[in-house]
Amino acid sequence: MRARFPTLIGLALLPLAAPAPGQETPPAPFGVPGFEIERVSRVATVAEGLGVIVLNRFGDVRARFGGYEGHLEVFANVQQFADEGPRLAVEARETPAGVEVRVGYPAGESGELVTAPEPGWRKRADMVVWVPRGAPLSVTTGDGLVDVRGLESDVRAATAGGAISARKMLGDLDFRSASGDLLVVLESWSPARRHSFASETGDLSVVLGEEADTSISVATSGLISTDISLRLDYRADRIPVRRAEALLGEGSGTISISSGDGHVRLIRLPLARDARVEP
Repeated sequence: MRARFPTLIGLALLPLAAPAPGQETPPAPFGVPGFEIERVSRVATVAEGLGVIVLNRFGDVRARFGGYEGHLEVFANVQQFADEGPRLAVEARETPAGVEVRVGYPAGESGELVTAPEPGWRKRADMVVWVPRGAPLSVTTGDGLVDVRGLESDVRAATAGGAISARKMLGDLDFRSASGDLLVVLESWSPARRHSFASETGDLSVVLGEEADTSISVATSGLISTDISLRLDYRADRIPVRRAEALLGEGSGTISISSGDGHVRLIRLPLARDARVEP
């Protein structure tokens, strides 16, 4: 497995100013020549009815609720290495679909960003995106994680190997990963929500609150662990070999779970009346 540099969201920046005349050059950060940490911020306005599109194949993306005024804020810690080609840049631009945030390095005379890293590069960009209420969010990463919390909008996320997690969400969710794990906590439930979760080889865990009102369908060749009653159909002559269904409440919403050979877990939070406090 390729080694990864640690995520640096929230780290204080190291001093990067050039030494005054007569002073010695300060030691390289973390003892790595040509390495520096750059803090980048971007601010944009998302028009009503439009969304936010984030493409970052160089690191992690964390999305948080950004208020009611339509303002999008992006904060990124970018690890730059002088011996790895052009510096990474974070770009926020308006498109017909909304505001697009991209991470990449400029190539050629046009300066168009190349959004895919070269094999073996250590440079990365980890960002926090503050998304305004009602603006649909679409996130794509490579091996970087996607973590969304408290958003009041629909969210789509896709990764290659990065994990995806979400909680305290008010919107439809569509999460897909090739090999990353998925963890979704649905403490509260709004009517008619549509959720879809898929991973080819990663594990998928869905935690449901006591008010969940939804139908659930599962298709997997891996294991299924559950706190709720399922109708299970197993057939060894097809892929996936296990298909299961469940109904909670009236089934006003839907949850669709698809897995190759990952472990699927369905966890039901206990009812408040059944909660006990140990003496």
